[in-house]
Amino acid sequence: MWVDPEVWERVRDLVQDASDLLHDNARPPRTDGTVHVSLTAAAFVMGDPEGDRE
Repeated sequence: MWVDPEVWERVRDLVQDASDLLHDNARPPRTDGTVHVSLTAAAFVMGDPEGDRE
């Protein structure tokens, strides 16, 4: 996808926020009322065959 730099920055921030939210609220395994979850995210700038335009 091609997006404006401001959009990309917001996406990176949102992914980081989601990761932080999970890690900051992690509970001991099998704590009553919790769910076992996993989050995997890969977000990166793709190479531009015409040369970097950033």
